[in-house]
Amino acid sequence: MPSPSIWRALRAVFDITVLGLAATSAVAGLAAQGGRWNDRLDLLTHFAPVWLAGGLASLLFAGAIRRGRRRMAATGLALSAIAAAAVLILGGIPRQAHPSQVRPAARAWKVIEFNAWEGSGDAARVAHWLASEAPDIAIILEPPPALSDEIARTTDLHVFQSEGVLFATRNALLSTRVGWELHDLPGIYVQLIGVQLPGPDGKALNVFGAHFGRPIPARHARAQFERLIAVLRTQDHARVLLAGDFNSTPWSFRHRSVEASLAIDRRDRMALTWPTHLPAQGAGGFLVPFLAIDHVYAGTSWRTVSTSLGPRFDSDHLPLVVNLAWDPPR
Repeated sequence: MPSPSIWRALRAVFDITVLGLAATSAVAGLAAQGGRWNDRLDLLTHFAPVWLAGGLASLLFAGAIRRGRRRMAATGLALSAIAAAAVLILGGIPRQAHPSQVRPAARAWKVIEFNAWEGSGDAARVAHWLASEAPDIAIILEPPPALSDEIARTTDLHVFQSEGVLFATRNALLSTRVGWELHDLPGIYVQLIGVQLPGPDGKALNVFGAHFGRPIPARHARAQFERLIAVLRTQDHARVLLAGDFNSTPWSFRHRSVEASLAIDRRDRMALTWPTHLPAQGAGGFLVPFLAIDHVYAGTSWRTVSTSLGPRFDSDHLPLVVNLAWDPPR
């Protein structure tokens, strides 16, 4: 049996660990509120689920702290972390049209977004999954080299690929649009590809696939979104669809500000798509996704029916499946 002195030392280490976790989560969650005014502090908002988990864990363990003052301090900090993170997460919940508001005659439309992570060798499995899902349109970022051929061989979908964005569509494309003007922006990693295909009403529908860089440095992230806003201003907001890997979460104040300028609504309901594994783990690793960085946006003629996640592949992202209904305002 350990001596009393060793037990006291272990107790002290436990208390300090719980206090440290609670303090770190609370400070980060509260500092993230400054993202309303400061782009650097806004980076903390993307990890709101981490601060929430830290607050919940420290609150759970605070009850095991024997000393009253330490227990009260840990509890107070944990509650602060939970409250701060909850404010961020709840603020990112999109306003959605309830499925009951969709007319029975509305045409269903399935949209799939997936960052397939170019280095993976999972093309055959992804193609077979797409065949089983039979989407109206799939937007795949960083597709493996063989994926385009596998989709053409395995499914009845029409395939178009450019600039690291692959479109697989039920209907043949009417036209394509590559965002070449984005190449004139120095130091900014962004892919924005557009296609035009027949919509549910038979008229041309514009669909965009986007892949943005990480939100560091902040000025590059802001420039990416400003370019996106400029492109979408030329579109019919009632009809347009947009999907992609934005490397940005809806808990970010900057992200919410951009969404307010897009004139189209996010439909993924904060689905947690990344990461499925750590870089050091390789494709076989396992991790619970905790960031919502893959998004689907749609104009006012669309209603959200359901949102779900696809299976795990070799990618570090989960596929995002959004079922919409074509139901224009009357």
